[in-house]
Amino acid sequence: KINEDPIEFKEEPVDNFDEINQEEPVLDVSLFGIMADLMSHFSTATRTRNAPLKNVQHKCVVCLQKGNASEMRYFTRDPKRRGTWINAVRSTSEGRKVLMKLLNTSTNRFLCASHFDPSDFIYHPTRVALKSNAVPFFEVSISS
Repeated sequence: KINEDPIEFKEEPVDNFDEINQEEPVLDVSLFGIMADLMSHFSTATRTRNAPLKNVQHKCVVCLQKGNASEMRYFTRDPKRRGTWINAVRSTSEGRKVLMKLLNTSTNRFLCASHFDPSDFIYHPTRVALKSNAVPFFEVSISS
């Protein structure tokens, strides 16, 4: 149970500012300062809205191929579409159960772009988007 008692902060008045220890370092705890510092360390791994992290290898939940963000798509979270996608990429009941469990428990929820037909994509000048009615398929020709 969370303690819901309010915390009381008591400030003691300072009559003489010379008494304050001026040698203590001042800690900048502003949220923006901290976030800017953190983001500067992760500039190579950037992410756009609903897109996998760039420059990070992801693994396809269907064929286990590894690839970067441009080769991967998130497995849909929409319950109806998710069921359709699972049925499309797994032919057995057991395979569907295993995939459903993986999708519900893992952070690896990606599919290779090779599980989709080229006509399932919308090509923009700066990005490639998956059409809302796209359904993946299992057969993938892996080139070596």
